[in-house]
Amino acid sequence: MKKIFAPLFLLPLIAACAVVDPSEEVGRTLEAMNQAYRDKDVAAFMGLVSKNYDGERDELKIAVENDFAGFAAVDYSTSVARTVIDGETGVYGAKVSFTRSARSKRLGTDRRAGDAYVAFEKDDGGTLRLLQMSKPELYGLIAP
Repeated sequence: MKKIFAPLFLLPLIAACAVVDPSEEVGRTLEAMNQAYRDKDVAAFMGLVSKNYDGERDELKIAVENDFAGFAAVDYSTSVARTVIDGETGVYGAKVSFTRSARSKRLGTDRRAGDAYVAFEKDDGGTLRLLQMSKPELYGLIAP
């Protein structure tokens, strides 16, 4: 039988490979939220919003539904500029640059670009979920 082993000096290198960049984690979550918008999938979008959402979670859901009903298409492009993890709470705070294009059959296309602050928390399964958005909010344009 062959013995396979990793020399002890390689263990820190192997462990370092398992560490995920927090900005990449936030970026993947935002991309999933953006895709839910493109697909007009309320359940997929709200599945990425924390039950502890700092705001009215039900109002956010209604605003998202209003966006899907009111716009022929909404597209987002997001880029995470910086992410900081709070050592006490584990909350991921991120500065995000975005461009958004919302096309209405009645009013034409509205294009916006800017920066937003978003915060996420990890659930028990390790999935990041939206906890907070700065005003004006990145998602849920047509508020109830």
